Amino acid sequence: MTDPATGPRDDRRGFVLFRRRTIWLPTWPACLLVAAVLSATCAAALRMIHPFLEVTRRTGGDLVVVEGWMPDFALRAAAGQLEKNGYTRLIVTGGPIEKGAPFLAYGSYAALGASTIDSMTGRTNFAVAVPAPEVRADRTYAAAVALRRWLAASGPLPKSLDVLTIGPHARRTWLMVRSVFPDSVDVGIIAVPDARYDATRWWTSSDGFRTTTSEFIAYLYAKFLFRAPPE
Repeated sequence: MTDPATGPRDDRRGFVLFRRRTIWLPTWPACLLVAAVLSATCAAALRMIHPFLEVTRRTGGDLVVVEGWMPDFALRAAAGQLEKNGYTRLIVTGGPIEKGAPFLAYGSYAALGASTIDSMTGRTNFAVAVPAPEVRADRTYAAAVALRRWLAASGPLPKSLDVLTIGPHARRTWLMVRSVFPDSVDVGIIAVPDARYDATRWWTSSDGFRTTTSEFIAYLYAKFLFRAPPE
């Protein structure tokens, strides 16, 4: 029989403020192991985020849609897609040009981009401008809706189309455009590498870090939080 004076005490007998507990703490080798695993995970994430965002998947169709707000080197790459990949139709999208910005006379980035591509290819009125309305947020979605409406008004919707944009903006653009078209339209995506930084070491430059991190956050918003406004 256990002696009450020396045996285990039952804290349920009476009112107590504290209890003794035994906990396990990691040793320094365990801490080093956890730090190594976390470092390896972060390094892998840094290398995987950009390729995930800068996605390319062509449909093989004849229609390519270009986002007109992109810099000239990206529009030049878009012009090069015409003959290289057999596209016969090119549409440029984009919202209004902000007041006070250069090239304000064009009215929209769609018109500016179309004019720039025509100049680069030496063709007249080949690139078709489809401007989007002015919105305060979700400009990519608004441009996609304007594109779908224009295509529907011009005849039957195409069976497929490819959207060309720049760098890590591709994943979010692909998501937005696919969301406004029916499943009968196969939507592809083409990512033009951003010449302003090294994509394999994007975290080593301010342009690369700012662009990649902001696009990743924007993609998460579009994927999990975005709700399409009523049309």
